This record gives sequence, C-alpha cells and structure tokens, in this order.
Amino acid sequence: MSDDRIADLETRLMYQEQMIEELNSIVTRQNLELSRIVSKIGKLQGDIEQLQPLLGSKQIDEGPPPHY
Repeated sequence: MSDDRIADLETRLMYQEQMIEELNSIVTRQNLELSRIVSKIGKLQGDIEQLQPLLGSKQIDEGPPPHY
C-alpha cells in the first residue's frame, strides 16, 4: 500500500471514530430523556388512577361531532 492510501485510511478511521463518539453521546442523551418521559408517564397514570374514583362513572353524552 502506498503512503497516501494509508494516510487516507487513517483519516477516514479518525472521522469514523469521531462520528461514533458523537452518535454515542446522542444515544446516551436520548436514553436519559426517554427514562424521564417514562417516569413522568408513570406518575401521570398514577395521578389518573387516584382521580378516577372522584370522577365516578358518569358518562357525558356529547353526541356526534358537528361535522356529522
């Protein structure tokens, strides 16, 4: 292999390693955000379950939407 070809491969490897690090950082941040969202959804579900008895089983008959 020529020196130019080796230098080109080393340059490509460097950029690939940098891209992998950036993607790993993005995935890590998204994983943390997803964990926060799942936690908030769990809390909201708990809140809804606590409020359900207060609402009772009353159903409001709203009828069909106006475009019918």
